[in-house]
Amino acid sequence: MTTSCSIAASAAWTRVARDGEADWDGALYGLALGYNFQNGNMVYGGELTWSGADVSGSEECVNPAFQCYGSIDSIATLRGRVGYLVQPQTMVYGTLGFAQANITFGTTLSLIHISEPTRPRLIS
Repeated sequence: MTTSCSIAASAAWTRVARDGEADWDGALYGLALGYNFQNGNMVYGGELTWSGADVSGSEECVNPAFQCYGSIDSIATLRGRVGYLVQPQTMVYGTLGFAQANITFGTTLSLIHISEPTRPRLIS
């Protein structure tokens, strides 16, 4: 039986442009833990990841009376995998997992100045 363990840390800065007008940016940082073991030609493993995030932004909604905003605070995943070692350099495997994110989206009413309508006047 062969086993392996992995630990990784990450950090990144991101900028998201959904339609070219968005102002979304922020930092991501995280940790990944993984474990695999092999028994004959079968390989079993799993991975747990967690990323903290400080990504937020806003842009005008489709209706210009509103401002759309959002933030991403964390992302977590848990995955398991089972594989079969066909040859020493070739493995066929399947994976199944779960992902969860702490995301907030909303809208706020923008202040719009509407001037008084003018009425046509007859000039005599």
